[in-house]
Amino acid sequence: MQVITLLNEKGGVGKTSLSRHIAAGLALSGQHVLLVDADPQGSSTTQMQLAPYGGLYRLLVQNESWDVVMMGGVPPVAAWAGDMETSGSLQVLRGNEETRGIANMVADVTKFQKRLAELNGLFDTVIIDTSPTPSMLQPIIYIATDSLLYPTNAQLMSLEGLNQSIERMKELNRTRKQFGLQTADILGIVPTMVRNTSAHASGMQMLVDHFGSGSIYPALSMATVWQDAEFVRQTLYTFAPTHEATRQMHDVMSRLHADIA
Repeated sequence: MQVITLLNEKGGVGKTSLSRHIAAGLALSGQHVLLVDADPQGSSTTQMQLAPYGGLYRLLVQNESWDVVMMGGVPPVAAWAGDMETSGSLQVLRGNEETRGIANMVADVTKFQKRLAELNGLFDTVIIDTSPTPSMLQPIIYIATDSLLYPTNAQLMSLEGLNQSIERMKELNRTRKQFGLQTADILGIVPTMVRNTSAHASGMQMLVDHFGSGSIYPALSMATVWQDAEFVRQTLYTFAPTHEATRQMHDVMSRLHADIA
């Protein structure tokens, strides 16, 4: 079972949209996937047409069993797959504002990693959607993570948030070593909401110069269809299966499959 976290310490980069599309895309390819909503806003939960619920809080603070916290966490197929056939499955560990209180009540930074280990053999991949702002919950998530994907806009503030996130990862990798865990690796950088402007062209070049072209995933262009799909709480796979934006998302998934194979 592989645990992949999407993170950027700058909001508005499409992290939640990308998290649920990656989770749905993996499930459509036949994997059994758990999407963890670790953002107090609970957007991954509601966008999957589910009711907010403090699943992560109950798991880590109240020590509830997985059977309890996963109740009500199966999203309707219409929300993520539509008419597409799949042998995979998708479940959501739902989130709400209670997530904010976890860090102050959990002293063991390895606790989430230990709880996720209880799921070995049940899921192929765990996708974690995180808060856009740094919090004391982040170390708990980092310790539980195998690999990280960093969505970012091709704008200066988003790139600065990206750099801050990666520096924090380096710090917490040292903590992982203290617990005998392998270091978390960077799967790649996913440019989002890219527009055909000189500023974004410069931002894309900055990404290539800093991280190397091999680290940059296929770009997702700015398109209103993303907002249209979110309004009806569906993925692009369901809402607009033939749209160019959906094709770009499939390109991202092809790259991800190659990286985690």
